[in-house]
Amino acid sequence: MKIARLETSVLQRTSWQLILILIVAFLIPGEAINGLAVPFGQSWWDTLAKPAFTPPAWWVFPAVWIINYAVMGIAVALIWPHRHERIAHIALTLFMMQLVLGYAWLPLVYGLHSIFLGLLLDISGLLLVLGTTWIFRSISSQAVWWMLPYILWLLYTTILKFVIWRLN
Repeated sequence: MKIARLETSVLQRTSWQLILILIVAFLIPGEAINGLAVPFGQSWWDTLAKPAFTPPAWWVFPAVWIINYAVMGIAVALIWPHRHERIAHIALTLFMMQLVLGYAWLPLVYGLHSIFLGLLLDISGLLLVLGTTWIFRSISSQAVWWMLPYILWLLYTTILKFVIWRLN
């Protein structure tokens, strides 16, 4: 009970300005890369065989990524006050590694026309996010809950990429 109250007060004390800055800091590069890479690779991607559970890419992926950047921003904002602690530093380093992998996905996969590379990047990113979240749990249980939608999305898209790879 005492921990739950402490966690609630941590979220209340977390600066909403910091949360907004982090969300925007994650969102702008992601959307910029998306805007640059999609026109060059979308025609190739559209020719690939896909399973029935593939969502309409033109609106689902952008909408979900905006949500993902928001929940990541909130989770990192909860960890940020502890950034000088060794464990938080490790967690934030893993977080940044997965973020860079996520940013690299479209240019690498669309540029090289490699579904297998996309699958490898997805698996690597998922493992980094799981590791990050595992470490987050020792700092803030709320950060873990904020990472769950992102983890579920990564699980779904990794399965989707595996099936697309097998079909092609």
